[in-house]
Amino acid sequence: GQAGLVESLWAFGQQLALKGIKNPFEKIQQTYKYSGLDEIEAMFGEIANDIKESGLPDTIQPMVIGITGYGNVAKGVQQLLDILPVEEVEPQNLQKVVTNKSGSNIIYKVIFKESDMVAPIDPDSDFDLQEYYNQPEKYKSIFEQYLPYMTILMNASFWDTKYPRHVPNESLKRLYKADVSPKLHLIGDISCDIDGGVQCTVKSTDPGEPVFTFHPGSSEISDGFSKEGIVIMSVDNLPSELPKDASTYFSSVLKTLLPDMVAADYTLDFKDLNLPDSIKNAVIVYNGQLTPEYEYLKKHL
Repeated sequence: GQAGLVESLWAFGQQLALKGIKNPFEKIQQTYKYSGLDEIEAMFGEIANDIKESGLPDTIQPMVIGITGYGNVAKGVQQLLDILPVEEVEPQNLQKVVTNKSGSNIIYKVIFKESDMVAPIDPDSDFDLQEYYNQPEKYKSIFEQYLPYMTILMNASFWDTKYPRHVPNESLKRLYKADVSPKLHLIGDISCDIDGGVQCTVKSTDPGEPVFTFHPGSSEISDGFSKEGIVIMSVDNLPSELPKDASTYFSSVLKTLLPDMVAADYTLDFKDLNLPDSIKNAVIVYNGQLTPEYEYLKKHL
């Protein structure tokens, strides 16, 4: 989440500069060029001061960053974003904030949960989270209503083929048909599900060429930046851009799990195996057999 936000704001700064718009995000470099999070946090502190003192370019005011999801990835996005002058807005108030055009020295942050992104197909039914998980075919996406009011969308939510897409290509096509120069500049697709919740993520990228541009009218893409279209950041190996921080964090978590992993009795049946859930849920093969959660892999083997 942290690396994804840096990469996305770097791309945003570059895209604005390409259009001749001076902006504070031009200071940001790609994530891998920093020694670690400490250096990134210091840079964000500088940008925060710039925004407070000089404001944001008129052409992007009010600046709105939407975040789908509220798990670890979304928390990582917010951890860095909150260093900047940020005010959180509820999804239902987003249109009002943008219409009032308030906020030259502030960035608005919007967190979207499932209840904001989908609704029951049956108009007489109420949203039920467990029903949505179990019977997603009863739900439709309502996320399109927010697209005209966001400057950047950070996609940090889980998606599977059984769920409705958050951002189908048709939504972006309608957005561009309604406004030749829409507010939405960039999608930072941290989840990076190819042809998934954000349909225009047709490929993953890497730090060497981290973005491509999606052209809603034709549904075609072009590598790198373009003055027209929506820039897509879809780097799928983001933690590798912060190797020291990622390794330190991973090892600190692993250290707490190792004693139970060493002490477990691996002669027991899998259902009786006493491992921490975070490890047990990740075991694909146990004593030569696929575990119950991964039996579906048989059809691919």
